[in-house]
Amino acid sequence: MVESICERTSDLTVDDRPIQVTGIVVTYNEARRLRECLNSLAFCDQLIVVDLGSTDDSIKIAQEYKARVVHHEWVPVVEKVWPDIEPHIQHNWVLRADPDEVITSRLGQDIIRLLEQVSSDVAMVNLPHQYYLLGEPLHTTFWGGIQFIGKIFHRQRVELHPHVHRGIQIHEGFRTVTIPFHGSNIVQHYWIDSIPQLFKKHWRYIKQEGASQYHAGRRFRGWRGWLRDTWYALQRAFVRYQGYKGGWRELFLSFFYVWYVSSSALSLWWYQRQRSATRGFGKSEED
Repeated sequence: MVESICERTSDLTVDDRPIQVTGIVVTYNEARRLRECLNSLAFCDQLIVVDLGSTDDSIKIAQEYKARVVHHEWVPVVEKVWPDIEPHIQHNWVLRADPDEVITSRLGQDIIRLLEQVSSDVAMVNLPHQYYLLGEPLHTTFWGGIQFIGKIFHRQRVELHPHVHRGIQIHEGFRTVTIPFHGSNIVQHYWIDSIPQLFKKHWRYIKQEGASQYHAGRRFRGWRGWLRDTWYALQRAFVRYQGYKGGWRELFLSFFYVWYVSSSALSLWWYQRQRSATRGFGKSEED
C-alpha cells in the first residue's frame, strides 16, 4: 500500500502542499556532520536544533539554516529531551534525525508524497535506513543491511517517554506504515567514526537500559536466564545476523552486540534491585 502511494503521487512543492513537517535534531558537539544533516532536511517546514551544551560550531551552523535553537541541559540519551521540547513544535508530523544522519533528496520527496496521502489512522512512518561504521556501510550484523526505522511520528497519535530506545509509544487504534526502499531513498547514518566512540556511546545507553526495560514490562529472570539470553544473543549475532560474514568489523560488532545485550540485562538487574531496596520489597518484587 505504501509503495503504491509513493509511486502514484506527483511531486509537490513546499508552497502548494498542505502537509507540514517539523524536523528535530538533538546535538552535542556534532558540528562535523551537522551541516550535511540540516541541509538534507530542507523539505521540513520547521527545523529545531536542540543543543545540549555544545562548545563547537553546532549552534552557529544551526543558525545558518535558520533552525530554532533550543538550549537544553546535557542528558545521556536524546529521549529525555522530548517532554521539554514539545511546546516548541509547530506541526503535527515530526521527523527525528540524528546529527550524523543524512536523508537523501529522493527519500525527502517520498516522505512528503506519503504524508500527503496517508490515512488518519497512521501514527508512525518507517524509513529505509543504513548504518555506516568507520565510513563504510554495514551489510551484516545486527546493524547491517537496509533496515526500516520509525523516524517520523504524528505527535497527537503517540506518547513520548524518556526511555532509551523506547521513547515513542503509539496510541491504541493507530498504526505504522513503511516507505519501501528502491535504491536511492535512504537515511545514511554515519553512526560510528571510531571504536572508542562506539563504546562511549553505548555505555551511556547501557546505564539507561535498566529503567527503560523495566518500564517496558521486562524483569530480570535470574542468572540462568541471563546466561541463556547471552547464549541466544550469540546465536543471533552469528547465525541470524550473519556476523561470520565480512571482515574484522563484522566479527567485532557481533561480539559487541552480545556484550550489549548481556550488559543491558545486568543494568535491568541493578535497576530492579535498587527499586526493591528503595521500596523495602524483596528481590522478587514484580510490580
